[in-house]
Amino acid sequence: MVLGRLLIPTKNWERVKTDRRDARKLARLLRAGELTAVHIPDVNDEVVRDLCRARTDAMDDHRLSRQRLSALLLLNGFHYQGKSTRMSPRKARRRVKAALTKEHVDDPSGFGPRSSPRI
Repeated sequence: MVLGRLLIPTKNWERVKTDRRDARKLARLLRAGELTAVHIPDVNDEVVRDLCRARTDAMDDHRLSRQRLSALLLLNGFHYQGKSTRMSPRKARRRVKAALTKEHVDDPSGFGPRSSPRI
């Protein structure tokens, strides 16, 4: 049986640690049924955990990059007038490309002047 160290009930006044006391205490707690076993993950569990962590990290990166792009476009005067901010990447690229080619042809940076000063 594998036990988590923090799952063993202790009292504040039990500060002296010896093997004999620990063995007696663990035997008493085991007899009383107060110990909680800890599951040790096998290799397959670790693979699934790693995959879930990688997926969560990728989703967070995607969300942050969308927010960064949206903030950059808002900073440079591109205000989205639609109902939803979710659209296909192809449609989004077309809209940004059309806006850049129509309104800011003369500006070499491609962004044009800001509509409001940066604070």
